[in-house]
Amino acid sequence: MVVGLTARAEDIPGGIPARLHSPSGKYDIGFQPQAQRLYSGPHEKTLPSGIKCQVYSLSFYPAGKDTANAVTYFTDIQETPESKFPTPLNALAKKIIWSPAEDFVILPQEDWHQPSGTASPRQAVSLDSTKSVWQTADFPLRTDSLIWVTPLQVIGNVVEGCRAEVQQFDGKSGRTSAFQTADPPEGYEILSANSNQVVLKKFLTSCATDANRQTFHEDCVIMNLSFGRREIGSCPH
Repeated sequence: MVVGLTARAEDIPGGIPARLHSPSGKYDIGFQPQAQRLYSGPHEKTLPSGIKCQVYSLSFYPAGKDTANAVTYFTDIQETPESKFPTPLNALAKKIIWSPAEDFVILPQEDWHQPSGTASPRQAVSLDSTKSVWQTADFPLRTDSLIWVTPLQVIGNVVEGCRAEVQQFDGKSGRTSAFQTADPPEGYEILSANSNQVVLKKFLTSCATDANRQTFHEDCVIMNLSFGRREIGSCPH
């Protein structure tokens, strides 16, 4: 469940639109094609033969202003040699995830075709220097499971090999930390959430053995968002 917001964009024919807009209209977004990055991205790899890419500089402006609060790079990467390319800008803008108060954004995935088959983390970009001390940061949380605990704190599932846990991204510091962990092959994932609580389910990852399955006991961690309390109990069905 994604509680965050996605950008709306106007599909303006006949070239690149000057500005797209954030969900609330607080920010304008400028996409500017670039021949190349001025620096290498933290997860940039050599692309397979036949795969195209397009680098953009992304500028986030307070609505109606000409001075950007943040400028960063994003690379649109073709999925397969047969895929339509480049991706329409309004489609890219719709993949941007905005924090509830639009203090930071999570950029679309850059698919650098990692040799291991694991995806590169998305990049988060801070838009309000009065609330944060960072500019860009890795955002490893899976975006299909995001739960906003506060306007600046979000939790989500992270799976890396045999390790599966729930992590928290802090929009004030730009850092990611463990929220609920277990020793592999056990792991945790978000089961459900509402305005008052989050339910985290313990499960066995694909690395579990028959012996692990025989001794495994399923339980859930229920966190009260209002008071920050955690209780371990039976999972709701």
